[in-house]
Amino acid sequence: MCASLISVVLVKYFGRRTLVIWGHLMIAASHLATGLFNNAGNNDAVIACILIFLIVYQNTSGPVAWLYAAETTIDAALGICLFTLWGTVVILSETCPILMEDTVIGPSNTFFLLSVLAVFGSMYGYFFMKES
Repeated sequence: MCASLISVVLVKYFGRRTLVIWGHLMIAASHLATGLFNNAGNNDAVIACILIFLIVYQNTSGPVAWLYAAETTIDAALGICLFTLWGTVVILSETCPILMEDTVIGPSNTFFLLSVLAVFGSMYGYFFMKES
């Protein structure tokens, strides 16, 4: 919770687009490191990487996605944006535990997949987002 208080200052100084781009790149790096440390069996480093992810997410794409949607859309479109944001949360909440099972793709590969998706999120921010 304390880490998210910093986001108010970060948005003011760096802007939404910059935070989304760099935030997703840092999220990709933390997911990649989590997968690598999990493969190495270093549980302390896995926990540290997850905490780093939480701090980065709480200060970049976490609050910025909601703020950007509210600032750049009209009321009718905002409903669709928020439905999509919550839908993504539901999909991730339902699929990640299944993907983490060793019989599916396993924990490390799940984090590698999330890392790739975060890179795509950064590219989306770079090519399609405008600073509001």
